[in-house]
Amino acid sequence: MTFRTPLIALALLCANALADNTELNEMLEQNAASAGHGRLCNEEPLTEQLKSATMLILALSGIPSENVQLGSAKFSDVMRREMNDRRKDRDFQCARHIAVAEERLALAHKRARVLREATLTPPPK
Repeated sequence: MTFRTPLIALALLCANALADNTELNEMLEQNAASAGHGRLCNEEPLTEQLKSATMLILALSGIPSENVQLGSAKFSDVMRREMNDRRKDRDFQCARHIAVAEERLALAHKRARVLREATLTPPPK
């Protein structure tokens, strides 16, 4: 029972850290859920790439590094929760969920590229 208290506190801390960034928070939760589905379907590389791309987006969006760390913890928590919720689902279709996760990864890469290009400083003339 004492194990749950730190997790609840961490989840609240993560939620507060990303509260002003609703869009980023929603993206993090959706990507984490897709990563959880990927892990259930033994697609570990996809899961890790999705988490990395999500953390890169947070960093490129100007989120302070300590909040990116909290976002990483929240990502893991949402992923774990999604895995626990779906583990016994007999109608779970890996192919469909992997396709969604791959689509989310492509969107994350595109968003990261746009953010990276926006933050690059032009070379001096």
